Amino acid sequence: MVYNTAMTIQNTPKKTPSGDWTRITIKRALEDAGWTMRGLSKAHGRAPASVTSTILRPWLVMELIIAEAIGVTPQEIWPSRWRDENGRLMSVQERKSNRWKRRSHVKNTRAA
Repeated sequence: MVYNTAMTIQNTPKKTPSGDWTRITIKRALEDAGWTMRGLSKAHGRAPASVTSTILRPWLVMELIIAEAIGVTPQEIWPSRWRDENGRLMSVQERKSNRWKRRSHVKNTRAA
């Protein structure tokens, strides 16, 4: 199965309401590319559960590794993680600079 923007309807990855690929779709795409989630993590010197963690929560480095293994851009797999406040897809450099801005809604709960 080829994962690109020219897919036929039968080969379109399943997506969540946010447009992100589902966990199963990512797993199958990795398997089609010859990887297991655990194997890809270990091949890049990461903890065995790193790919699984990335599917559940944002992790820029692993998103890039997963996308490269599948042969697509991370923006295609996780559009919700790669959009700015205006809905525009960000580049890797923009995402790196925006990662702290996105956390601005998280309040510091530590006692002073």
